[in-house]
Amino acid sequence: MAERKKSLLSLHVLLPFALPQLLLFFNVHAVAAAPVTQEASEAQVLLAWKASLENHSLLNSWSLHNNSNATSRESKRDSTCNWLGITCNVAGRITRINLFNASLRGKLDNLNFSSFSELTILNLSSNALYGTIPAQIGTLTKLNFLDLSVNQFFGYLPLSLGNLTKLTTLHIYENNIFGSIPQEIGYLRNLAELAMYTNLLIGTIPPTLGNLTKLTTLYIYNNRISGSIPKEIGYLKNLINLELSTNLLTGTIPPTLGNLTKLTTLYIYENNISGFIPQEIGYLENLNGIILYRNNLIGPIPSTIGKLKNLTELNIFQTQLSGPIPLEITNLTHLTKLYLQENNFLWPFTGTIMPQRTTNKIYCI
Repeated sequence: MAERKKSLLSLHVLLPFALPQLLLFFNVHAVAAAPVTQEASEAQVLLAWKASLENHSLLNSWSLHNNSNATSRESKRDSTCNWLGITCNVAGRITRINLFNASLRGKLDNLNFSSFSELTILNLSSNALYGTIPAQIGTLTKLNFLDLSVNQFFGYLPLSLGNLTKLTTLHIYENNIFGSIPQEIGYLRNLAELAMYTNLLIGTIPPTLGNLTKLTTLYIYNNRISGSIPKEIGYLKNLINLELSTNLLTGTIPPTLGNLTKLTTLYIYENNISGFIPQEIGYLENLNGIILYRNNLIGPIPSTIGKLKNLTELNIFQTQLSGPIPLEITNLTHLTKLYLQENNFLWPFTGTIMPQRTTNKIYCI
């Protein structure tokens, strides 16, 4: 009996010290059994970015408060995946962020791009985002669509864009980006659309653009790009739209442009291009529009232009072209707009060689 009392006394003495240790043991194991999931981490990153924005009035759905009673991983996943602009895969990982015209104002500095390893589409266009484009954006190695257009971004294009080798679309137009187009753009061999127009870009067109053989659209007009048009542009045999206008380009039109047989638009107006219009332009039989006005071109209109049977607009006013108008221009039966004024062509020019005029055709000669 005395031994039993002694044991009970020892238990009462030890219990206050042992109990906290037992609780700590079970608590540690409970925490270890429920690590923070990648899905939850992505949600926290988005919430942190939202909190840094100056305006996010349309992101009311971006909240975990509505999910406070959820107990399962699936219900928590579904809550984040139902947020405005967010799309997830079957595993609950975010694959698309589409916040086009979402009334956002702020920077990207607090958006941890490295958390979104499954992201394939990022569309932040038509907002009021500003600041620089973070170099960390280059960690989105599965991205195939990136649109940051129609914002207020400034600074240089990050060299890390060259890491996004799965990109098919890159739109950064209508911002205040300055500096040159990085050579690393040439690594984006899957790119089909490259649009950087209406920025403050300077420097030259990098010859590495010639690596982008899947490119169908190249829009870099309305910048301050200088130097010559690289001959490597002629490697872009899938190109349909080429617009280099309103820059400071010099040199001649490279004959290699004749390789671009799928081209439908060729706009190089308002530059300082000199030399002749190359004969090779006659190979571009799918062209609908040639606009070369306000350059320093010389010589005659090449007779090969008569091969462009699909041409609807030929605009070469205010250059320094000279010589007779080629008779082959009468082959352009689909032509609706022809601007030849303010050149040095031989006159008088008889309208009898022109295609028949109709009410929907404009000829300024």
